[in-house]
Amino acid sequence: TFAIREIAPRLPSFMEKHPALRVELLADDLRQNFVNEGIDVGLRFGSLPDSTAVARRIAAWPRVVVASPAYLKRSGVPQTPADLAAHSVIVGPSRLGPVWTFRKDGKVTSVRVGGRLTATVNEVATSAAVAGLGLASMAIVGCRSEIEKRSLVRVLPDWDMGAVELHAVFPDGRGAKPSARAFADFLIAESTSWSVAEDRA
Repeated sequence: TFAIREIAPRLPSFMEKHPALRVELLADDLRQNFVNEGIDVGLRFGSLPDSTAVARRIAAWPRVVVASPAYLKRSGVPQTPADLAAHSVIVGPSRLGPVWTFRKDGKVTSVRVGGRLTATVNEVATSAAVAGLGLASMAIVGCRSEIEKRSLVRVLPDWDMGAVELHAVFPDGRGAKPSARAFADFLIAESTSWSVAEDRA
C-alpha cells in the first residue's frame, strides 16, 4: 500500500534529481533478507528488532480506528474502546491481532475485537472498511486519501493507540550506497507532505 500510494507517485521527482540512477522497486509485505537479495535500502514499519543493520527513522504516524459513514450510521459510533466488542472489526494486517490497546489520561484499556474478515494486506482492509464491512485500525497514512475524501472517518479520536514508525534500513555487512542514503534523505524531506486533513465521526 505504501509503495503504491506514497512512494511510486514521488519517484519521478527523486529520479529527476538523479538522472543516472536506475531504480528497482520491490513492493512486498514479506520481510526480505536484504543482503541475500541485493537490496540497497528497505523500508520497514513498526519497531525494529535488535540488529547490526543501520537504520534511519523516516516518519511516524498515529495508529487510528476508522470506519465508513454508512457503517457508523447502521451500527452506531463507538464512544469508548469497550464499545468495539459489539462491532464488526476487520482484523489485520498490523501486528495488533484481536486485542487492541488504547491509552487516555494515563490509563490503559485493552479490548478483544472480532469480525468476519482478517486481511493480510492493508489495501484490502482499507477497501473493506470503505465498503462498510466494519471498523479497521491502521497507521493514518494508510487511509489518508479515504479520510480526506470522507469515505472513511476516525472513531475514538481522543484515545491513543500509539504510533507506527517507518525506518529506512540499510543492509548488514556493508556501507550504505550514496544512492540509498539519497533516497532516505528524499523520503525524510517528503515526510512533511504526509499530514492528513481529517474529519472525525
